[in-house]
Amino acid sequence: FWKIWRHQKDILKLTDFTEDPIPTLYHTDTSYYSQIVRLVLEEEGVQYKSRHFDIHSSMEQLNSWYLNINPNGNVPTLIYQGKPIVESRDISLFVVKEISDEGRLLLKHTKVRMILIFFELKSIIFKYEQIAIFV
Repeated sequence: FWKIWRHQKDILKLTDFTEDPIPTLYHTDTSYYSQIVRLVLEEEGVQYKSRHFDIHSSMEQLNSWYLNINPNGNVPTLIYQGKPIVESRDISLFVVKEISDEGRLLLKHTKVRMILIFFELKSIIFKYEQIAIFV
């Protein structure tokens, strides 16, 4: 069972997240990566608990209880049924694949996904080829 310390009304309180079916997102408003995850959660229609962090003046992300769930001390972090997921890309994919019933942001057909990935890679290679010509 994952048990962590959590702030609640300025009192550290031991909370058990293993039974909670609603994910908790630790984030900050100004973080680009937090914004991405919030957008994915909203677009997928996933209900979540929001835990805003002050990463500038208070530097809450460096508290020992938070470093226990995210050793990098960065935001965002999503906790779902006791499991911490870090990095916005990993959180976004996890939300779409594991939590959401909608799956709006990820195509379900593997062949179509592979074709889109191919064209995305091809466009990236083309951009680098163009840069190489001008260098």
